[in-house]
Amino acid sequence: MYRIVLITATASRESQMNALLGERMRGRYLMKVSSGPLSDLPAVNGQTADVVLLDLDAPDIPEQLRQVLEIANPVPVIGLRDESDEAVELAVIKNGAQDCLIIPELTARGLARTIRNAVERSHVEQRLAREQEMLGSLLAQLPDRIYFKDLQSRFVRISKAMANIFHLNDPGLAIGKSDHDFFTVEHARPALEDEQTIIRTGLAILDKLEKETLPDGTVGWVLTSKLPLRNSLGEIVGTFGISHDVTAMKLLEDAVECERNRLRELSEELAAKNLQLEQDLVMAKGIQEAMLPGRRAYFPENAAPGSPGIRFSSVYRPAAAIGGDFFTIIPVSDTRVGVLICDIMGHGLRAALGTAIVRGLVEEMKGKADQPAEFLTSLNLGLRAILRNIDEPLLVTACYLVADRETG
Repeated sequence: MYRIVLITATASRESQMNALLGERMRGRYLMKVSSGPLSDLPAVNGQTADVVLLDLDAPDIPEQLRQVLEIANPVPVIGLRDESDEAVELAVIKNGAQDCLIIPELTARGLARTIRNAVERSHVEQRLAREQEMLGSLLAQLPDRIYFKDLQSRFVRISKAMANIFHLNDPGLAIGKSDHDFFTVEHARPALEDEQTIIRTGLAILDKLEKETLPDGTVGWVLTSKLPLRNSLGEIVGTFGISHDVTAMKLLEDAVECERNRLRELSEELAAKNLQLEQDLVMAKGIQEAMLPGRRAYFPENAAPGSPGIRFSSVYRPAAAIGGDFFTIIPVSDTRVGVLICDIMGHGLRAALGTAIVRGLVEEMKGKADQPAEFLTSLNLGLRAILRNIDEPLLVTACYLVADRETG
């Protein structure tokens, strides 16, 4: 559904637009018409418009367009003209409109396509703007340590996070110094060797786990990626890298191993409980099937062989281990019998509980079994009374009939 604002001072423009839009977008657009001047973009059915169609008929088209673009931002604006003028059309687009359409040349297909493209382009631009904003914020506040070094592995620039590790108030104080000025030899020497290898071979080192040791005895762990720094000619002029602190992760390794052992024990316990649940399901299935009539039944049960009666045959196959289907046969008189078939929503123990509830209610309602309407109404009221205080709904559908052997 496209929400469109049409800004025009021409009375017939609304009819023209509706005729074109109705041909290609029937039922898929809502249009709000405004004659201007505007201080805010009108809402369409209480929501922000997707696109603005602007009738460019003012003496000063650039100013008219500027005002509308200002109040519509970021909603895309499409200009409308009665006369073709390539210079004006180009100026309209250069000044911020998505497109400029000439009404006499306009087709329903062309209008619909232009609106669709403008809206989609606007959505893409908005997404890109949001992504650029998030990226800028990430680079400004990234807690990872970023650093650039020359061919002698001396710092030429470091991030604020890196300066914090070195206890420097100003990142610029690290310029010209090396790892040996801030770390112990245990870390500084292999770091230097890695960087000189990168300078010599041009090959990056990615996601290397490094142990950092500071002169004050602090020990940390970082996941480091280092790459060759090249100038505009492709020549290696140093290295740069980023280090992500994973000290907490390393400290958690022992705790994770302990938790893994505990989970293994819980898994074994869960397997035992699942076995018990499966056994309960088997028992529930047997109980549920015991509630149903046999596969074949003859009514009346005590009728002499060869006497007239009603024969029943049934097959019950639940989709899961236990299901929510239930049926029963209720003797009404010597010649009449009631048949109830119902379905409880869902499968499993919950549905099986529903069948048990219905079975109990049916036993209570047998005195009304000769009146289908009254029987089902009473059954529904009984079920409602039981489930009134249960938060989750339990839905039952049912049909009931009374078969009369004498009347057929």
